[in-house]
Amino acid sequence: MTRFMAYLLTACIGFIGIAGCGAPEDPPEPVAAAPEMTKAMPEKIEVEILHISEEFANINTSITREELAEKGIVENSWITVTYKDKSYPMLMGKDYGDVARGEWIARIDEEDNRLQLAISFGNAATDMGCTVGDKLQLQLTEAPSMENATTQPTG
Repeated sequence: MTRFMAYLLTACIGFIGIAGCGAPEDPPEPVAAAPEMTKAMPEKIEVEILHISEEFANINTSITREELAEKGIVENSWITVTYKDKSYPMLMGKDYGDVARGEWIARIDEEDNRLQLAISFGNAATDMGCTVGDKLQLQLTEAPSMENATTQPTG
């Protein structure tokens, strides 16, 4: 995004030169956008799968509620979980009723205070194809638009 902003700024400067005083002989060098103009991309967080529940194949991970909060991931925010080039957008909810049947949800497991990934009335680890010890990437994201409000995997 920063590179795009620099090119956009360069294009605007070039246009002003053409419209105002004539085109400059040499195009101006690209200029980095000012820090206040850039929006930092949320960092990717790597977590390990510690446990998979037998009954519903819920995925229990190595990251705690406090560690998530330090990264800005709190209840009612959205995250994208990536595993083997597939992305799974999901709500960071409180309980399974926060999403529709068959939808992904991220929540804090009350027993160990760690992030749990699940599918409401589904089998998360089976769907994802992951196992204990695998690594997942988490990233804070924006809520999907109403047109794309599904939490089905992409990729």
